[in-house]
Amino acid sequence: MITIFTIPKSFTNPHIEIIQTNAIKSWLFLNPQPEIILYGDDEGVDTIANKLNIKHIPNIKKNEFGTPLLSDVFNNVEKIAKNDILCYVNCDIILLQDLIETTKIINEKEKKYLLLGQRWDYAQKDLIDFKLNWDKELKENVKSKGELHLPAGSDYFIFKKEMFKNMPDFAVGRIGWDNWFIEYFIKNKIKVINCTDSIFIIHQNHDYSHKKILNNNTNDKESLNNLKQFKQNNIDIKLLYTIDDVLYFFEKGKVVYKKGFKNIKRGILRFIFDNKIIFYILKTILFPFKLIKRIIKRDKQC
Repeated sequence: MITIFTIPKSFTNPHIEIIQTNAIKSWLFLNPQPEIILYGDDEGVDTIANKLNIKHIPNIKKNEFGTPLLSDVFNNVEKIAKNDILCYVNCDIILLQDLIETTKIINEKEKKYLLLGQRWDYAQKDLIDFKLNWDKELKENVKSKGELHLPAGSDYFIFKKEMFKNMPDFAVGRIGWDNWFIEYFIKNKIKVINCTDSIFIIHQNHDYSHKKILNNNTNDKESLNNLKQFKQNNIDIKLLYTIDDVLYFFEKGKVVYKKGFKNIKRGILRFIFDNKIIFYILKTILFPFKLIKRIIKRDKQC
């Protein structure tokens, strides 16, 4: 029914090894069992693939920092996946059976779609014992001790083959690419459906030592390079698309259209940003007020 693909990090960090092993094994418990494809040649990826009898594609394109490029991975999976439904998911995400059930219902009703949703953050420190009812017990623990993540990032995308083309050369795990993905589907009038209420995904908390941090902030070179891809493809980055821009929701077994205050507010802001004349008029009007604020603030500090 579905092909799940991902780009794992190196398994050298003991905690990363634990959470990635938990995630991949959880996917194997889905019914019907999905095809799973692991991309990349980081240490330990081949080992886990062989151990669990999972397809492994080691040779993928990378940037100058050695980080895999999503464009190459997405192009490759379109060619080799056995199933028409594809699911990209980060390798620290535990999936439950509701992903299969929700996708099946939507796939029967919609020809084209992109499914996404918010994740639950949870501190999973040990290997999961995949015994009877492991999923129910884990879900209860996450609901009581975990936290629903803000709709700023997306950790999984479910879509059909041939739904998109010409993905820029985004580096995996850096900002921007998921925003581009959402924008692409919305602008091409394909239903983007928020499945937060029906697909319960669990993000296992971890540190971000794999990123190359500059000046003690997360705006590292690779993230900046991702944002440059927007400019090179003539895409405005003043207000990146997020889950808050999604207008379709899967609720009680149906896809429903809902436009709330957040959608309206973001739509107005995006209209202003896209209209250069209106944007510069407002910028000109508001600039003196910003200048006065700065002067007052400076005087108070003196």
